[in-house]
Amino acid sequence: MENHYLFLDFETEGLEIPTDAILEVGFVLTADDPADVKATGQFLCDIGRRPRLNSFVEKMHTDNGLLRDLESGQALPLHSIEQAICAIVDSFKDGRVRLAGSGVDFDRRQIRQHMPNLDARLDYQLMDTSQIRRFLSDICGIELSAPSHEFLQLISHRAFDDAEQARHELLWYRDLMGSLS
Repeated sequence: MENHYLFLDFETEGLEIPTDAILEVGFVLTADDPADVKATGQFLCDIGRRPRLNSFVEKMHTDNGLLRDLESGQALPLHSIEQAICAIVDSFKDGRVRLAGSGVDFDRRQIRQHMPNLDARLDYQLMDTSQIRRFLSDICGIELSAPSHEFLQLISHRAFDDAEQARHELLWYRDLMGSLS
């Protein structure tokens, strides 16, 4: 039985889960070994209106091209995106599928609120790279910075890129732990 990690990220209008719409979903599905990528995907969400963004988020999503891409006509309803991701997860589900990423508590709450069918397919355990980073910083005194850690340079605030960044970060932690043994 092989377990999997679903590195998933959302780009949203803001942080209020019940009211701020999901604008983009990106994911990387891996085997137990995060280097073994099984499937990837990136979806723009059709929210039926122009996004309501504060000035910080509007600048970020203008600069990274998300707002332009949302106007491309390629966006899908969120339920269609959920169905597509569930079909991919189901095709690889011969073990547990754990949600993984950076700040995955937010992502899991989004999934519970807006993607209940996907939520039912996910294991209760989470793999949160931001918590590992916080542990290294707060407890071990190890500060990670973008110039010295390539995976931190991948952060673009686009859903797929951020999911991929978290996967690379977990690989870095795995390699770090392996070097200690």
